[in-house]
Formats: sequence, C-alpha cells, structure tokens
Amino acid sequence: MRRYLLLAWVMAGLVAGAALHLGGRPEAAAWAWSAAALPVAAHVALGLVRSLLGGRLGVDAVALAAILGAVALGENAAAAVIGLMVAGGEAL
Repeated sequence: MRRYLLLAWVMAGLVAGAALHLGGRPEAAAWAWSAAALPVAAHVALGLVRSLLGGRLGVDAVALAAILGAVALGENAAAAVIGLMVAGGEAL
C-alpha cells in the first residue's frame, strides 16, 4: 500500500493542476504540478544517496535531473508527468 501513496499523490496533483489550468488559473496550476513532482524528486534523491553510499549509480540520477530541470525551467506539468512515470514504475 505504501508504494501506491506517492503514485496517488502525483495523480491527484496532475488532475488538480489540469483543473486549475482549464479554470483559468495557470499560476495555481503550476504550483499544483510542482507540489506533485517535488515529493517524487525528494524520494528519488533519497534513493540516489542510498545507491551512491552503496557504490552504485543508477538511472535515479537521470530521473532526478529531469524532474529538477523541468521545475527549474518552469515546465512544471512536464515535471509532474516525469514524477508520474517514476512513481508508477516504483508502484509496479
């Protein structure tokens, strides 16, 4: 059940952001999408640190860079979609 919580969070954030965007509130939508993506980035960063301490570097580094890069460039919806892919992969 725990592994589905992050997935549910991201899905809810994507839906909320889409509703806000369609409702004419693009700034609020960007915040919702960021709020959906950044917890996934934190989760991935924690896993990346654990991997690095174990002497391994995996694809988590690419996922983290993609999420943080998208947020930094103002592409918050893209960051949330990447977060959905990461959380969905972990839920499987």
